[in-house]
Amino acid sequence: LAARGALAPAARAAAKRAERYLVETQLDDGSWPDNGYLFTIIPPTFYTWGWQRYYYPLFGLGRWQRVAASRPRGAKSRPIGQRARALMRPSVCLDHCLDHARTVGDPLVDALVGHLERAPRGCEIDAALARYCRSGEIARGLPRPLARFLEDERVPAWAEPGRLASAARFAERNSLAIACALFCAALPAAFTGAKGVSVLQATRRVRDDLDRRVNETGRFVFDVVMPGGFTSGRAVRSAKCVRLMHAVVRSRVGARLRAKRREASGEVPINQEDLLGTLTCFSVVVIDALDKLGVPFTSAEAEDYLHLWR
Repeated sequence: LAARGALAPAARAAAKRAERYLVETQLDDGSWPDNGYLFTIIPPTFYTWGWQRYYYPLFGLGRWQRVAASRPRGAKSRPIGQRARALMRPSVCLDHCLDHARTVGDPLVDALVGHLERAPRGCEIDAALARYCRSGEIARGLPRPLARFLEDERVPAWAEPGRLASAARFAERNSLAIACALFCAALPAAFTGAKGVSVLQATRRVRDDLDRRVNETGRFVFDVVMPGGFTSGRAVRSAKCVRLMHAVVRSRVGARLRAKRREASGEVPINQEDLLGTLTCFSVVVIDALDKLGVPFTSAEAEDYLHLWR
């Protein structure tokens, strides 16, 4: 209902059933039963928010009522922005460019992690990094190169603050639809990359700790796209935590994966091609999914959202 995509006849029928279900199941206190789930596919093991059982059903009903009253039956949504479509067509980059990208990880952070794994206080540093990722606190006594990396919360010089703010407002206004697009379009698309998925298999995170793995990804995405993420430093901190985690994976499973594949290609796990694919899923695939859901947005809003993820 909240995605505002129920415009086709079959989807309208499903939306009407959802509307009827919510009307019939509202509790006496004005909330709805949710069994502790924040969203349908986010179990109560990581995120908790007491008001979701009041807010989301009302939000969905309100949006559906507005769409049902204003859009004619069978109306088509506005075509997706031309640039987003262009980004989804085959790239002008030659195959050998992407082949080379598979040999490149994140040189700066890989070097930091390599130094840390040889340091005598490895356990203390691991705890300090975990505290940084939870709260943004930079512990005293960290190796100076790592401390400098964590302290620098600048955004790239080419980033335009006005466009970042515009993208954040767009994301906040469409947060439920974006969550739907992430879990039902972007992540499934990301998991189709066979070589990238082999890293997930090697780390066993998806197999042994699926809820936490998926919810950590969701937390990173919303740290980046929600208002204030770049001005407060939250977006940069969250991205650095992901970069550090990826570097640890490259360090610890890279040799094992290369030996298993019996390759001498020089490929590294979570390489620049993998990251480019993930970036495309979080940006272009999400915009395409919003368009398919019938979420209204302008070409300028789509461009700003792509600018943010760049």
